[in-house]
Amino acid sequence: MKKLIIGFILLCTCTSTYSQNNLPIHEFTITSEDDFKISLFSITNKDSIDYKPTIVLLHGAGGNKELWIERRETVQDLYNAGYNIVAMDIRGHGKSDPQMEGEFTFPIIDLKAVLHWVENNNQFKTGKIGAIGSSYGSNILTAGVVLWDLNIETIVLFSVTAAAKRVINAPQNVRIPLPYKNNKIKSGFYIASDNELERYMADEMAEEFYQQTEPKRRKKRILTGRYHGSSLYYSTRIEVLAWLKKELF
Repeated sequence: MKKLIIGFILLCTCTSTYSQNNLPIHEFTITSEDDFKISLFSITNKDSIDYKPTIVLLHGAGGNKELWIERRETVQDLYNAGYNIVAMDIRGHGKSDPQMEGEFTFPIIDLKAVLHWVENNNQFKTGKIGAIGSSYGSNILTAGVVLWDLNIETIVLFSVTAAAKRVINAPQNVRIPLPYKNNKIKSGFYIASDNELERYMADEMAEEFYQQTEPKRRKKRILTGRYHGSSLYYSTRIEVLAWLKKELF
């Protein structure tokens, strides 16, 4: 019996690895309005239903789009739940063009280019768009939906930091193109830990942006422990998937 149980566990592990490594991943580049090459991968869900929402993934500072596959269960969970998936390398990361030397921008324009691609792709425009961000990616998402009219139905933010607030208050300092809006966030799930580094202020920002979201479409979770960014997904995956299903299906 013991050998049978061990064999079953190994089979499940191999099946999971095989499934994750054989997702229909397509890697390519698009060009932003300011002529930067942005590297993406997309996964077209093979579910037979016609309506398929798309989830856009934005990594944290120093990361890249591959981390969603290599180190996280996020992509496999989203695929199993019936979503199309698009992950981007924010400029200055991964295979996307670097930032211009001596210049730092806050590239919500990259996110806009990705959304434009989704909205004009026949296989991806069948459903609403949601987005998940980790730290720096969360900041870009938050600034994007507040300052511009972006076609994102809901955002899930892991460790949105004080940088998002600074950008929203002074977008010209990081070369975000005009015109600016002052949108209320229509739907958001804010996730942070109570012990994140003081300079991030992630738990405080989760509360602040939670209060700025439409009351009937907001959720917040503050976890205990030294977690930051997408590492928070492990403890909240059931809630995240339930939230996305409620907001997008």
